[in-house]
Amino acid sequence: MEKCVGSLIGRKLSGDRNNEAVASAIENIVKGQNDPREYYLSVVVLEELASAEIAVDDKIRQGLESAFSSPKFSYKINGDEFVDACRRYARLLFKYQDFVGASNFLGLASDLGDKEPGWVPNYQAKLTYILEAPRHFNDPSYVLEMLAKGVVDEQARGQSIAVFKEYLVAAREYFDGKIDDKFNSSTYVNFEQEVKTFVDSCDEFSSVLNFDIGYITKASPSEQAQEDDRGAQSDREEHQIGRIEELEQTILSLERNLEKLREENVELRVQLSGSVPTPELYHEPRQGFPTRFKILVIGVGSIKLQDVHGIAKQFGLTKDHIEWINEFKSRKVNPNNLQWNCPYAGILVGPTAHKVAGLGNNVSLLEKLKSEGYPPTEPILTKSGGLKITKTAFNDALENLLIRIQANDPELPALV
Repeated sequence: MEKCVGSLIGRKLSGDRNNEAVASAIENIVKGQNDPREYYLSVVVLEELASAEIAVDDKIRQGLESAFSSPKFSYKINGDEFVDACRRYARLLFKYQDFVGASNFLGLASDLGDKEPGWVPNYQAKLTYILEAPRHFNDPSYVLEMLAKGVVDEQARGQSIAVFKEYLVAAREYFDGKIDDKFNSSTYVNFEQEVKTFVDSCDEFSSVLNFDIGYITKASPSEQAQEDDRGAQSDREEHQIGRIEELEQTILSLERNLEKLREENVELRVQLSGSVPTPELYHEPRQGFPTRFKILVIGVGSIKLQDVHGIAKQFGLTKDHIEWINEFKSRKVNPNNLQWNCPYAGILVGPTAHKVAGLGNNVSLLEKLKSEGYPPTEPILTKSGGLKITKTAFNDALENLLIRIQANDPELPALV
């Protein structure tokens, strides 16, 4: 095609002209270009105009790598286009959990000098706690320092908040795994104090404190527990462990009852209003998700598709942003077809068939999808930890997934 891809940027096309632009962009990337800027412009066309039904991430990656491999494509020569290309490439690497590649790539951002945007320290913070754990859970200072730099950039502020939330969730999982070990309990206290001090010093993160810090600090030991760490009697430690186990069982029972009551409350509101309600478990509608943004839901559920769309709406998503594959069709889902070239921004997994093609050595579809080469994937879990698609479980899983996606993409609307 004779039309330069660059002439299509910034113009809203439709129908055949959209398809023509996408086909032209793919052709430019596959055939190769003398001007590396054409690779970048082709990538922009694919991301902006390609249908949500088309998987083009492999071509986007090929185009960006071709541009970066040329000395004629740099910040000095291309300015903001180079910055934008860096952001798009970082987003792609993080989507597929290629963290080593992302770490190497961020070296390119050093070319930005004083023009470094907020998403650079945000990504640095994310890579730090992913690649160098548990060091940065025991000492969160560097991660928090990077987030403090990122949040200054208003355009990357939503991502900063999402990365902070994701960091807290990862810290909770790390500390929960240490409860039964001989672990210095003062680490819990130090982490809590540093996080609270950080939140107090950055107003932008004030809303995050209630989001997840409670899950972490609930594991923080009492003063007596700290005395035990310093050498208290072993029989007292055993008694405390037994008491903790009893309390955990009590909490589990209460959580089950609470979830049941919340489900009944939602169902009652549906019956009274004739539509999906917005109790406090939901959130104010958010705007800004692109048309091409899509979430894949896999698994059978006891809720109606209308309820799924209603919950998604509270996060600013439309029904076109959600695709649900039920239990029967899930047998036909081959995860290999989604690896490294997935049209979905993220995947939610509920109960699925045990026999699914393409699992390899993985024991389940969920395990396979959580490995490198796949977009962010979250299980839909009840409070008791079982895979089940209920209103509450879907709401919580969708929020967790959107946080992870937002942490990868500075352009998405903030989840606060």
